[in-house]
Amino acid sequence: MIKEGYTRVSEIVGWFKAITLGSIDPGVLKRKALLGTEVHEAIAGFYEGVFVPLDQKAAPYYESFKRWSSCQEMKILKQEERYYNDSLLITGAVDMISDYHGIKHLIDFKTSATADKKAWRIQGALYTFLYGDKIDNIRFVKLDKNGKDPDIFDFVPDKQAEEDAMICLKAYRIWHH
Repeated sequence: MIKEGYTRVSEIVGWFKAITLGSIDPGVLKRKALLGTEVHEAIAGFYEGVFVPLDQKAAPYYESFKRWSSCQEMKILKQEERYYNDSLLITGAVDMISDYHGIKHLIDFKTSATADKKAWRIQGALYTFLYGDKIDNIRFVKLDKNGKDPDIFDFVPDKQAEEDAMICLKAYRIWHH
């Protein structure tokens, strides 16, 4: 349950994507959201040692994740945790925080059809506001729908991304409140 008065990062980013992409069939969005949830639950289960059954559409994304995870030498610090920023009144569920040879990564797994680097940069900056501790790198792992190696997109948090994220947050609040 989300605390009252908080806006989810995914709502902010989703609103801007809807503006830039135009309207997408709500049924398609719902199916993609359910697919993403199913894959994220399976990934969480993987790290907890719990088998999570997947349907035919979700299974290849999970296979793509397994290809990625088999090559990683990282220490998982946090996984699938919801964070809140009380001053900005935003919240978000971060897929993973990891340490890789002293570099702290915020990792987000994606099942989207295309890489939306602009939206992901804003999402990553908003996530850094949530986490609080210093994040050295934001890594988006775009899982492949055919089970192949995922595409990796890294962003180093910087002041410009934070400023852009604040502009997006302010625009969202003006429009929605």
